[in-house]
Amino acid sequence: AAPTRQPTVLAPRDMRFVSTRSGGRAGAARRLYSFEEALFAGYADDGGMLVPETVPRLSEEQLADWSELSYPELVTEVLALFISEVEIERDELRHVVHRCYARFKDPSTVIGTRHLYTEGLCTMFVSELFHGPTLAFKDLAMQVVGGLLECFLERRNKVLTVLVGTSGDTGSSAIEAVRGRSNLHITVLYPSGRCSETQELQMTTVKDRSVLVVEVEGDSDTLDVPIKRCFDDIPLKKEINLCSINSVNIARMLVQAVHFIYYYSRHLRVQREAGTRKPLLFVIPTGAGGHLAGASLAMQMLGMFGGSHASSAPEVSILCASNANDILCRLLQSGEFKPRQIIKTQAPAMDIDSFYNIERILYWIVGTGDAGSLVAQWMNSLEVLKRFVLPEEYRAKLERAIGATAIAEVDFLGTIRSVWADHTYLVCPHTAIGVCAGRAEMLNPKSPASRNGASVIVCATAHPAKFTEALMKALDMTK
Repeated sequence: AAPTRQPTVLAPRDMRFVSTRSGGRAGAARRLYSFEEALFAGYADDGGMLVPETVPRLSEEQLADWSELSYPELVTEVLALFISEVEIERDELRHVVHRCYARFKDPSTVIGTRHLYTEGLCTMFVSELFHGPTLAFKDLAMQVVGGLLECFLERRNKVLTVLVGTSGDTGSSAIEAVRGRSNLHITVLYPSGRCSETQELQMTTVKDRSVLVVEVEGDSDTLDVPIKRCFDDIPLKKEINLCSINSVNIARMLVQAVHFIYYYSRHLRVQREAGTRKPLLFVIPTGAGGHLAGASLAMQMLGMFGGSHASSAPEVSILCASNANDILCRLLQSGEFKPRQIIKTQAPAMDIDSFYNIERILYWIVGTGDAGSLVAQWMNSLEVLKRFVLPEEYRAKLERAIGATAIAEVDFLGTIRSVWADHTYLVCPHTAIGVCAGRAEMLNPKSPASRNGASVIVCATAHPAKFTEALMKALDMTK
């Protein structure tokens, strides 16, 4: 049975969510969404993405209290900050969360940690986030989203249609979160020839009347266009009760903030006991930016987003690692956000250049009453002109909040090979991108991580068995 404990802090009764484009249209009222409304909405009615109206700040006392919690317990505590008991009572929330993680290999731990390298004062760990039903980090949030949807649907006696686009892992993870729930049906679109064989089989071999999987022409950015149109069509959305559980979904982002808090709370405890302030660097392999949005939310909760750090606690920073589809790197360098043709690589889940979660991150970067209006202007420019340009003030703020680097295919395949040679340990190509980027920081004497002896945590996105083609190429093997 799940342990019963009271959350350290409860969400206010009036906790609400707002669109990243709030105030973007003259005369438009600023709509406030309840958690239930936000969960089912996917995109906001004005086309924006949903974010908490206010972000709770965590104290060092709260973090100390949380540092001993299991992962499911911590998910419950964090969600309790954003979901009022008026909507879901705490015992029910705890039951939903624990039941979702019961499907993991070890429900008490859920995630694993593996030491990989020590370089000078720096130490690298791999955070194994892939021990869920489909062996992908997305299971951590997706299972909870499925459970929350079912919770509300059973109350309303409704049936929901879930529409998902995937570049690989999202599709199978969404299917496993939905299948077996009588009031949920799902349609998954995936790009032909753009997923690994294992990823494709995880989707196409599911025999369930509530699951429809469709192979489409083009790439993952291409298939996002008709999906976005479906959600922008409000009458259609209401008629068929349409919902998204891509990273646009607010609950996905909330849960994906948890493992950053999980690691930081434990790191803080260790540093306090040792009397040191060793900084923490999270390296995030990045595609559409959902994981990065979760990390950015966590950084705000820790009071460290945008380079701000006023307490005596250890600093924490974020480094995004991409493949050749490096739109975030280009944005940070030039201030211009301009998607280009996707380059196909051996890290297919990151073969994305639209990076739609940038909308949430820019909303937080602006951080003033003008945020919704400015984001709406930029997103309108992106839709009409296929580009937008950040003023230097906001480009610089973004650069202070988030680091970014791109790793060439030859380098991340070489990293798969070297990690295997050094540790007899396999990493998937996306995780290899993170390891390569993190190691470069550790070995660069000018980097803050190297100078300050950071603990580097690479977020491992998927089990290596899902990418046998890339592993065989990296290790010079043949079928």
